[in-house]
Amino acid sequence: MIEDPYLDTQSWVLRNRLHISDRGVLREAEDLVVSARIAELDLVDLPAMYGAGLLRAIHRHLFQDIYDWAGELRTVGISKNGQAFTAPESIDRELAAFERELSAFRPPQTLAECIPRLARLYERLNRIHPFREGNGRAQRAFWDLFLAEHNLALQWGEADKDENDLACREGAEGRFASLEHLLSRILVLGAT
Repeated sequence: MIEDPYLDTQSWVLRNRLHISDRGVLREAEDLVVSARIAELDLVDLPAMYGAGLLRAIHRHLFQDIYDWAGELRTVGISKNGQAFTAPESIDRELAAFERELSAFRPPQTLAECIPRLARLYERLNRIHPFREGNGRAQRAFWDLFLAEHNLALQWGEADKDENDLACREGAEGRFASLEHLLSRILVLGAT
């Protein structure tokens, strides 16, 4: 077994500033703290450029009270439901490629025109999964900020977690129909 420096070897729970050794209790604490941090995100001085720096700053802000490594790129491989995410040694390169692709994004004439490009960007960032924990929450905050710049918003409450996970797995295999369908349901004009 490969050693995971993020885990406490006694409890097999992520090492955390709260000294919590129960996975469920840690998740509840994360949810409370991160919800409060998300609410204040618009008051935080964040990098102006949309890319890795902003994503790291968002993660640092959201998880600063919980993990010493908040905002730092992970150094171990991770997977979820059989899907391996980008290897740690490739994260910087993949984030740079994501930034280049993101910088080419232009406001669409219609929502339908936006969906295919957004699906590929969304899947790419999800596949990178740059942090040991908290990727989904950091990515949602990132997309909220980015899309607001284009007078767009994702209605996250309309998205089912299992549907999102499946759509991202299919996207990683080059099949984007499910992700495009999901985004077409939750992408709206204007901030929510």
